[in-house]
Amino acid sequence: LNNIDSQLTGELVICDFTRMSPVKNSVCINGKPIHVIIEWCMGKVPAWVMAAVKRGNLQLYNGPIMDIMANKLSIALLSQNENSDLFTREEREVVRNHIPWTRKFMPGETTYETGGTGKTRVRLEEFVITHREQLVLKAGRSYGGYKVIMGAEVPPDRWKQLVEEAFTQKDWVVQEYIKPYSYIYQAGEQGSVPHQVVWGVFLFGTRSPGGFVRVLPEQSHSHVINLNQGAEQSITLEVEEEIPSEQGKDYREGMRANSPDVVKAEVTNHLRHLSGVNLDFLEYIKKNPEALKRSNYSDITQFKTGVSTLQPWPTFIGRQVKNQLQEASTALFQLVKQVPQRLFANNPQALAAYFGFPGEYTQLQLESIKNGHLENLLARGDFIMSSTGMKCIEYNVTGALGGFDLPLMEATYLENPIIAKFIDQNHIKTKNENQYILLWRHILTAAKKKFPPADHPEINIAVILPRYNPTGGTDGQEEYLNRTYRQELRRRLDLVEGL
Repeated sequence: LNNIDSQLTGELVICDFTRMSPVKNSVCINGKPIHVIIEWCMGKVPAWVMAAVKRGNLQLYNGPIMDIMANKLSIALLSQNENSDLFTREEREVVRNHIPWTRKFMPGETTYETGGTGKTRVRLEEFVITHREQLVLKAGRSYGGYKVIMGAEVPPDRWKQLVEEAFTQKDWVVQEYIKPYSYIYQAGEQGSVPHQVVWGVFLFGTRSPGGFVRVLPEQSHSHVINLNQGAEQSITLEVEEEIPSEQGKDYREGMRANSPDVVKAEVTNHLRHLSGVNLDFLEYIKKNPEALKRSNYSDITQFKTGVSTLQPWPTFIGRQVKNQLQEASTALFQLVKQVPQRLFANNPQALAAYFGFPGEYTQLQLESIKNGHLENLLARGDFIMSSTGMKCIEYNVTGALGGFDLPLMEATYLENPIIAKFIDQNHIKTKNENQYILLWRHILTAAKKKFPPADHPEINIAVILPRYNPTGGTDGQEEYLNRTYRQELRRRLDLVEGL
């Protein structure tokens, strides 16, 4: 970066905390000051790192505050207080529209709306036992699909046992099951079937750069749409066309009559809602049977993205749908971030009692709030599109956001011969932005306020893994992260020179 400008430099390293050390109230690696840490350690950060944050010498993403922001108990609080005067009319509307009925699983009565006939009071434990097929049990701090129990997937006796166990642990929630719309994706060695879909929407502070989907065949043994349950990831490609073509309309009508090789007719309107390009893509597949063969997407399915498996077919979405997802996720997460202040007045004892944290840990979380962490958090909202609307089932608030390797996937999808041919033949324009570039833009904008360029000519970033293995294959990832970081530094230099 010295060749770019001596006043605008920076470097990114991947390591673990053992390679770092406190130096003069700051954090360094081999004597080089680190200004920004993105931790992939589930919020577990050494005390000397938090001390540097408190002194204003380090910017941290996200740290201990994630255990409140990502906790499903926060979602339960919003759902329970959807009519509270603590929120404005507009905020209450956001909660009603985008959060399914969710409650902390604890003794006592609560309200539940039955069949649109109004709210009724129920005793929570009895209600959960008798309404098994409508509900899902989740641990407040569960991740990766663990400790998520679908009532419809367990026998009544086992459900009663699980309910009783969760009832005593005091950190579980019960949530209304939301049946997702079905969409068509490739399946097996040659074919396609309806899939359940969860939409992941990324958030950088108050902005959303985009997202991705996780998909799982409807006939799977589980309805927990998670990679650990066999779900695959698919990239979302934003397209300019919003209204289905006449060809797409004809195809939709034709499939109501017969289309056993490709798709069930009732799901086509869901595809149409995303963009007409999805229907055109299915028409293209119908005319090109080789497009059903998974072996023709080996460049995609064999692409290494950590623990995930890539779904061969992309998901085409129009600007309207993308905007709806981004606006819902941004507005709702703003309310999640206000839970400590709005509902607890930042009282450490009250927060510790509700979330079940030790008092000293809650104090650490409140320090994060005082230091302005809330405005810069990295997060991902998980949404389901359904007949009852666009519903958020949880937020992930961590530096290690699943699905964030999308920029590495996009070129692989677009260069696949089958997908490239479809895009070329239909003159389709995609306009995704590189999420890593947007991430560095978000981080540098915040860093500029904390570290004025006149005093800090370089901004160095460390991505912290729980355990770092220098020979563990992160070289390519580190090079890619550095390259995109340098691109954003160059852009900022160009903006400065243009003034």
